[in-house]
Parts: sequence; C-alpha cells; structure tokens
Amino acid sequence: ELIIVKDGDGLFYIHEWGFSNIGLMQEGKGYQVKVASDIDLVYSLRGNEGASTPSAYSYDDRRWMNALTPNGSSHSLLLIAENSMPEGTRVEAYTPDGILAGRGIADGAGRIGMALWSDDPLTLAQDGFRAGESFNITVLNNNSMLALTNLDGNTESWESDGWGVARIAVEAAPYQFGLGKAFPNPFNSR
Repeated sequence: ELIIVKDGDGLFYIHEWGFSNIGLMQEGKGYQVKVASDIDLVYSLRGNEGASTPSAYSYDDRRWMNALTPNGSSHSLLLIAENSMPEGTRVEAYTPDGILAGRGIADGAGRIGMALWSDDPLTLAQDGFRAGESFNITVLNNNSMLALTNLDGNTESWESDGWGVARIAVEAAPYQFGLGKAFPNPFNSR
C-alpha cells in the first residue's frame, strides 16, 4: 500500500523497488507519504525500527547533490542500470531548455535516486522543471543522454510530487574510458 516516502531534500524510499536514499526517519523532520489507499501510519520512536537504512552518501556526495536548491516540489526518479553502473557515478537531469535541475549518485547496485526539482514561480528566470516537461538524464561530464525504459510510475514527463522508476540502457553512454599508448604509424615518413 505504501508507494513512496519523500523528505524535503528530495531523498526518497520506494518499498516496492527496495530502494532508499533517505536514511533513517528522524523525529521532528517532515516527510511526505504517498499511499495507494487509506492506511494507519504507525511511527515508532524506539530503536532503529523502520524500513529505511542509513544514508550511504559521503559528505562530498551530499554537498554535490545539495548544490541545487530545492524549489518546492520534486519528481522522484529511480534509475536502474541493466549492468551494474560503477558506484559513485554521478548523473544529472536537465530540462528541455538545458537547465540543470536534478542530480543523483549510483549506489553499489547500479541504482540512482534523483530529485528533479520544480521551477520556482517566484523568480523571473526558469530554474527547474515545469509540469509536463520531459527530462534529459546524462552522466556527469558526458554530453550523451541516457536512454530510459519505464518500469513503474511516470518517467516520461515531470509532475509535481510525481515519481517513476526507469531502466537505463547501459550502452547509451560510456561510464569509463581512457587513452591507450600511441602506436607508430608505418606510413609516416619521419
């Protein structure tokens, strides 16, 4: 019956997909809980009970993700790589106009939880997603878009407080690359 739990930083827990980047729930912190039908919510303050696990993000990871200021509402997006994406791979989400409005980091299982932030209606310039806009996901420092296949929820367009789960087609972008030793050219006369 539980669909998603979100906090104000855009971190979330999706029970059906066994994913959490939200950490343990904390007394006094606000959460948004989306359910399929009416349920009784029981929150225990004893011990470390609950479905969430501690956050695996380092201080630098959190600082990088929080460089984007939350603009009110977000669309939570869980990305799952077909072949495990290297842990620590950083991805970014852009609006159709090229505005950076979401970030995420791969965990050890090739999963990435991202908050795609809304446009702030109080500013003149667009600084996030607007309802119905598509999102472009790229690996950091790589300009090719990742191809996504919808698995659950909405992965086609941004919606306020929306969510979605998508599979990444791994061959869409290289995760590691490098330069090898140069070979002599037999046709070079020098």
